[in-house]
Amino acid sequence: MTRRICLLALAAGLLPAADQPELPLNGIAHVAFRSSDFDKSAEFYTGILGYREAFRFPAAEGKPASVFFKVNDRQFVRLDKVDAPAPDDRLVEIAFLTTDLQALREQLMARRLSPTAVETRRDGNPYVCLLYT
Repeated sequence: MTRRICLLALAAGLLPAADQPELPLNGIAHVAFRSSDFDKSAEFYTGILGYREAFRFPAAEGKPASVFFKVNDRQFVRLDKVDAPAPDDRLVEIAFLTTDLQALREQLMARRLSPTAVETRRDGNPYVCLLYT
């Protein structure tokens, strides 16, 4: 099974070597999880953690319905709807903020990693992903 983990620091390849510049990362933009019960999940994120729902996307073009909860002005938790029962592996992705997406992509390739081409998400933000199996 192949998964898309957007800029997930999984391997030592993301850590700077002595001859490589630091990656232009500014923090975490969002983490995404699978959920088979949006109502129960929303109750947890809004009622217990105090986050508010920021926006949602309906299912489209082979993508699941998604809801975003605002943690602060720069960070979100995203839930993707899946059929019950949800799989044990519920983490979908961890997305990082960057000051220069193209430079980040080039630095990842220089470290022998395989980021995707720059694409645009449904929310309008550009991104690259690292794939792992």
